[in-house]
Amino acid sequence: MEKYTSYYATASCVKAPRAYSEGHVFIMPISLMGLSLVTQDKLAANITSVEGKPLKNALRDVYNGLEVLEYVWGMVTSQTGHFISDVANGVNVFSIREPLGVCAGICLSSFPSIVALWMFPVAVICGNAFILKSSIKNPGLSMMLAELALEAGLPNGILNIVHGTDDIVHNVCDDDDDDVKVVSFAASRRAGMHVYSRASAKGKRVQSYTEGRSHMIVMPDANMDGTLKALVPAAFRADGERSFALSTVIFVGGSQPWEIKLPEGAKALQVNAGSEPDVDIGPMLSKQEKEKMCKLIQSGIERGARPILDGRNIVVPRYEQGNFIGPTILFDVTADMECYKEEIYGPLLCMQVNNLEEAITIVNESRHCNGASIFTTSGASARKFQKEIEVGQVGVNIPVSIPIPFISSSDLEASSLGGIHFFTKVKMVREQWDEFPSGGAASLPSLASTADQVLPISCSSKSAKMLRCSLQRARNAKLLWPQILALKYTTATEPSNQHRKSLRVPNLIGGKFIESQATEVIDVINPATQEVVSQVPLTTKEEFKAAVSAAKQAFPSWRNTPVTTRQRVMLKLQELIRRDMVGFKHDKLALNITTEQGKTLKDAQGDVFRGLEVVEHACGMGTLQMGEYVSNVSHGIDTYSIREALGVCAGICPFNFPAMIPLWMFPIAVTCGNTFILKPSEKDPGASIMLAALAMEAGLPDGVLNIVHGTHAGMHIYARAAAKGKRVQSNMGAKNHAIVMPDANIDATANALVAAGFGAAGQRCMALSTVVFVGDLKTWENELAKRAKNLRVNAGTVPDADLGPVISKQAKERICKLIQSGVEAGGRLVLDGRNIVVPGYESGNFIGPTILSDVTADMECYKAGSLEEAINIVNRNKYSLQISLIYGNGASIFTSSGAAARKFQAEIEAGQVGINVPIPVPLPFFSFTGNKASFAGDLNFYGKAGVQFYTQLKTVTQQWKDLPSGVSLAMPTSQKA
Repeated sequence: MEKYTSYYATASCVKAPRAYSEGHVFIMPISLMGLSLVTQDKLAANITSVEGKPLKNALRDVYNGLEVLEYVWGMVTSQTGHFISDVANGVNVFSIREPLGVCAGICLSSFPSIVALWMFPVAVICGNAFILKSSIKNPGLSMMLAELALEAGLPNGILNIVHGTDDIVHNVCDDDDDDVKVVSFAASRRAGMHVYSRASAKGKRVQSYTEGRSHMIVMPDANMDGTLKALVPAAFRADGERSFALSTVIFVGGSQPWEIKLPEGAKALQVNAGSEPDVDIGPMLSKQEKEKMCKLIQSGIERGARPILDGRNIVVPRYEQGNFIGPTILFDVTADMECYKEEIYGPLLCMQVNNLEEAITIVNESRHCNGASIFTTSGASARKFQKEIEVGQVGVNIPVSIPIPFISSSDLEASSLGGIHFFTKVKMVREQWDEFPSGGAASLPSLASTADQVLPISCSSKSAKMLRCSLQRARNAKLLWPQILALKYTTATEPSNQHRKSLRVPNLIGGKFIESQATEVIDVINPATQEVVSQVPLTTKEEFKAAVSAAKQAFPSWRNTPVTTRQRVMLKLQELIRRDMVGFKHDKLALNITTEQGKTLKDAQGDVFRGLEVVEHACGMGTLQMGEYVSNVSHGIDTYSIREALGVCAGICPFNFPAMIPLWMFPIAVTCGNTFILKPSEKDPGASIMLAALAMEAGLPDGVLNIVHGTHAGMHIYARAAAKGKRVQSNMGAKNHAIVMPDANIDATANALVAAGFGAAGQRCMALSTVVFVGDLKTWENELAKRAKNLRVNAGTVPDADLGPVISKQAKERICKLIQSGVEAGGRLVLDGRNIVVPGYESGNFIGPTILSDVTADMECYKAGSLEEAINIVNRNKYSLQISLIYGNGASIFTSSGAAARKFQAEIEAGQVGINVPIPVPLPFFSFTGNKASFAGDLNFYGKAGVQFYTQLKTVTQQWKDLPSGVSLAMPTSQKA
């Protein structure tokens, strides 16, 4: 029966991975989001009832497993490949990290939750399917985890569970069809070596984590109280049934005071059933395990070990049949005793040596090399230990040195970067495109039947359903600003039914929404109706200073908050943003954006989604913020770098993306450990206030995020801040181009151009404002005009609207003047949308789709005779003929020629390049890389550059010497004297 069970699970896995691995890699972690958010109590209760562990230990097991789920949010960054351009003439080389296929994991009994969560989340996030063979002692927990994964959205067949003993393990290892590519295993050494040899003989990739014995070396200078507090729980927690349990302590220079103090601490531990309150030690897993431990303890005593504390005969009232062993401590243990040679759970074995060298030798000669720690106040002893000890995990004044998930466990690398490497393979691509194709140009297949006006987003089918539901609700909803205002400004300190009557937008200072005392205000106007929906105060100087002061006061505590805690605030924030995109009243972010900015509701949701992706990216900050370490850069000298927070940071937002740009800024900044002052656009501040309220609900401490209001301008800000020595990144104006080659597919290209040109009424920094056609123009004119005429212009809340109004009457007037100047200079209007009137919204700032052709040379001609000419036009584009500001935000080419595409990619001087992609805005694991006059600064928004922008490097060079070597005034070098 077991053989057939394994076969069908394998068959299910084989069918599943391709569709899953080809899904959006940034969306894959969301499939497991539910696992990291569910209550841990049921899982812990299962562990306690089946294994006997105290409930608090079981909860800790679950928590440690969930840390891996939190880590996989940053998986995209760790899974990126590398790209090198022009390694030879016309040759590019890039690597792709791809999933392997079907992977399998075999669990041990002592940590059914941790080990399962070490294995399958990383494997499936990398794009694999997975077969998990549960522990025979606790199969229920694997089933519970699988049910949660399916409930969270993991597709059918991606995770499969099988049960059994040797036969099922052999089926996984042998697998004559070679469907299972990888085996990850955790259990005893004997079983582990059997699995390793059997699976590797079949050519499978194997990681086999087997027995562990952890040692602690206690130096004479160790702090006794601190060492005892660490030693006792490390030895006896979970009854010692852990691969990292502290089984052996080696005292250097004498053990006399420890023989008295150690039993005192151990006797204070409560032994009882795991479900009882305040219990420290529960029963062992089985009677066989208890009998084995008792025999090993007895064998040590018979060989001369002294039992300072003997817990073999303990009786627990009401649980007389339980497999209990109380705290047991043996002194005078030697390395040749059977109790030391075997992997032993429960008793603490104590040795005594004369010096650190002897202690290190004992540890290094043990066949169990899981982990080892030293307790000392001497930096020289600690460094000698760290350099010479031959174990996977090393602790210095830390008894159980299991790393958190963004660093690999050195023996079982099923988490962190080691896990990613294990569950993926690298494909190296070397490409070359000849300068010109030898045959005719092939047509690209049609990519879409209609122009898509939505801001490009990485979106799951569930997200698409939410979007459709929102549009349906908008059909019957009249958008009343006071209702949204009330929703928006309700805080945790106010009852939900108490709403502000004032239309003034508050400041956020020190965790409180405070109405400004400013006398000057700016009206926030609905672009479709001209109604005043709120008023923005011009924050006073005193209020701004108060915001800075609040941020400064919050910084020391927040900087010292562990990065894992800061990540969890972002995990909660992304959950809350997603929550607020479902249900009528929860559409408030998108509805607010549409009300204040004018863009269509579907485009407003795209605005939120693109910002949400940066929040998700910030959830992997532990990996993103890691420094580097090089041991022994010179004799006895180590160097490492630490990426530290800067302090108080500030962000100033434009009007065109009220949610996306704030989310590009403060989530990365605060997760790096900074505090933040945000100034929203005075034209649409509502989304920033709402996002701040969600951040506070997610657990962001008071003062970490503050909001003030005012006005701004890009280059003025850059020059002024840079003059004060501040680090500045300034995304500014843009003029984005598309080059259309004669071989471009007409339908696909025309659809893309219309969507990129007219989406969001053209109010995007990456909007496609200019098309340079190489060769024929007339055919394209007709195709573009035909599609543009079909676009629906209306208020953003109207169903099926494609274009909403522009932000203000001034913006509309400026656009109309520029169109007219082009006409007067000889341009020909193929389509004129200046005089459009929208029924019911006659006062709105609407401009219909407009296409201007036959542009003359003094207007910078946008018709070219060759690709070289087209590239030259793009590279020298300017804001005006009088102002020498050459933009470099983005540019695209549409072609079916690889040679033309490569020439464009190599020679174009724009920061973001699209090949058959009209708006090449990268996802958050890259950076937004505008350049030239489109960007001022040296580190771009989000991605690795964003983390670097919000942090500074500290490099530590350390040396520990046993004896002073004298004084030298020579320049230090790495040369040996």
